[in-house]
Amino acid sequence: MSKKEVKRERSVNFSRDEMDMLINIIQENKNVLENKKSDAVTWQEKESCWKTIEAKFNATSGATYRSAKNLKTKYEGLKRETRKKSACLRAETYRTGGGTSTAVPLTDTELKIKDMILLSVDGMKSHFDSDHVVTVVSTSLHDTEEKNAYTENIESMDQTHLQQQFEDSIMSPESPT
Repeated sequence: MSKKEVKRERSVNFSRDEMDMLINIIQENKNVLENKKSDAVTWQEKESCWKTIEAKFNATSGATYRSAKNLKTKYEGLKRETRKKSACLRAETYRTGGGTSTAVPLTDTELKIKDMILLSVDGMKSHFDSDHVVTVVSTSLHDTEEKNAYTENIESMDQTHLQQQFEDSIMSPESPT
């Protein structure tokens, strides 16, 4: 162990204003940065985009110099924290027992991030899932008995329609149009 270990120099923590500025700049470039392709051209575009973000951030920030690597690391950390918090909120929503929610709501910055990475936070919605809720709004029916009969009819039609769609998708080799 003759090598002298050098500790990494820490930079100053990001302020709330710096995080907001970073997210606003990233929102302008989200189509490039959140692109799921992983070929060489896409990677070059992303690296170039991070260099542009670095220049724009440091020009407007004026405080501490932040490298593209620091900005990218911070953004990845913010995305990770947003996913964790969203999962906590979702779990709290489905928790039984009633009462008020104990989950911490998302901040404005986290809501912006969630909007940018929505698919990786919430996933894809399934209309064939048993949790699918059908909302029926009717303004023309005034009688309670008619509303109940109408709602029961719609629910049975909806189940029949979903079952038919499912059977058609299994039986048909063609993709639906």
